[in-house]
Amino acid sequence: MRKRNFAALTWLGADKRDVKELNTFTRGEDRFHLPKFAPISGSHSRSNFIDKNLNLGSLSDALTSKSGYIFIQTLNLLASSVKKDLKENKSLQEKVKKDLYSEFLSFCHENALSLDLNSENDLLILLRNRKKNDQKEEISNFVNQYSYKVASFYLLKLRLVKILSLREGKEVKEIDLISLNNLFLRNFKKEVSSVFRSSFLKSNLYSWFSPSVKHCRQLSLFYEVSERLMFNELLKLISSKIDSLNYPENSISNKNFGLLLNSIILNFVDWLEDNKNSGKDSLQIKSVAYEGDSTLDNLMSFWGAQYNNSYFKWDVLLTPDLGSSYKDANGKFLKLFNEIELFSFLVKISSFYKMAPKDFLASCAKKYFINLKKSDKIQSSFNFLEGDKNSNTYDRVVLSLIDLPSRNPWHFVQKKLKETI
Repeated sequence: MRKRNFAALTWLGADKRDVKELNTFTRGEDRFHLPKFAPISGSHSRSNFIDKNLNLGSLSDALTSKSGYIFIQTLNLLASSVKKDLKENKSLQEKVKKDLYSEFLSFCHENALSLDLNSENDLLILLRNRKKNDQKEEISNFVNQYSYKVASFYLLKLRLVKILSLREGKEVKEIDLISLNNLFLRNFKKEVSSVFRSSFLKSNLYSWFSPSVKHCRQLSLFYEVSERLMFNELLKLISSKIDSLNYPENSISNKNFGLLLNSIILNFVDWLEDNKNSGKDSLQIKSVAYEGDSTLDNLMSFWGAQYNNSYFKWDVLLTPDLGSSYKDANGKFLKLFNEIELFSFLVKISSFYKMAPKDFLASCAKKYFINLKKSDKIQSSFNFLEGDKNSNTYDRVVLSLIDLPSRNPWHFVQKKLKETI
């Protein structure tokens, strides 16, 4: 194409009157004036083209923030340290070894690996000498995924400490950032943690790790920006290192769908029962289980909606939980992740209820577990369950089913309800 035959204005469909030559600009005038973008001709309105055709919100969500970049740097550093400690068998208690052995067996089952292992000690020897094994790539993949889970768990808990310290007006010394267990003992004493009944406060497969002093500086950089990171960005960044987490790329994993779904969860039962006086002075806690297909998408939508509405006092608080479909190794990690996020969120909104953060956490936890015990009466409305006693009871259950059979879809739904509730 020759330059003299190319006319940008014709290609854009812009009016020549919208263009100003550079040498005609005066001081103080907008030097970045551009012709109106006109992809259509005729009398159609052009002013809302970008808003209608470009999803700028999705574009911004796809970009990693500065805080996210620091998180990834810190995550990589800690994961490398975890791999080294794992190879040298540092800080691994017997319970951790057994849980690690169980997780590795699940990994072998999912990836069709056949290895001669009889105990957790055999596993530690295998991990230490994995480069000599015929299936070294698969074993290294397991070590990599597990190391990133341990490192992520540490940083997620550290983020909770930062949010709590901001709310309480306390400072944490840089050297204390490598002693997270001591920080939690200081903030959540043993007798108090029993009130919260939280799994992430107890010793588990991912809680044994402690960074070295040389990591203080990087941990300090992360600590300063950690409260700015939200659930969806954190999940996306962690999933980039742990492929098996399967980060959702679905259009429903956004705050607008979450706002719609949360509104249905809160208001549908009141509408169904014509409950006009549902409002109460005290805060109500409603437990919600997410089951079925696209569970992680729905959970991401939930947290997007929660943070969108986190700037005022609520009468009803939804507490999410990943249901029975998340029983594998990744499911256990995601449940801990979700639990830490719930605590972080409760601390952030505690100021609206004129309570100290820990008192508010204890109050919410108490109401949450009382509701779980009483919610079996609500679930008895599913009369087709034939009076089965359910091990898990919730105030609400969100069952997502994407592929329904062409015949007897209601029978299929009943079957899924029996499996999940």
